[in-house]
Amino acid sequence: MKLGNVQNNAETTTTKKTFDPVPKARYGAEIAFIKISPTKDGTGEKCEATFKITDGEHAGRYIWHTFNLINKSAKAQEVAESQMDKYLKCVGYKKGYNKDEFSLKFILDWIKKPVAINVDIEPAKGQYKAKNKISSFAVK
Repeated sequence: MKLGNVQNNAETTTTKKTFDPVPKARYGAEIAFIKISPTKDGTGEKCEATFKITDGEHAGRYIWHTFNLINKSAKAQEVAESQMDKYLKCVGYKKGYNKDEFSLKFILDWIKKPVAINVDIEPAKGQYKAKNKISSFAVK
């Protein structure tokens, strides 16, 4: 399955940009931007999703998540497929993830679907600052 280069921006924003991590918590969110692109080594494809927090003190902040849907590492692909399956079920796709049904239309249907994201903080490593990561998805 080749997904090809796909991207969609569901909004234009003037929100003040800050890249400090938000606190570890569960947040209401939705996908604001999604992009399908090759993996760094060119052997697979990833779905890069930008989630926008939709409520509370951190509404308008963004959390980035990558689903490595086609990857030479079977473990990375298995994790991504499991995460995608959970995400899709949380936003109402009862069948969950099926790589054979994955398409541009399917991707665009995710935009603006409410979901709860459980956010953790990944500690700083070397030159890289601490950042948020989505640890799991839940029904909002």
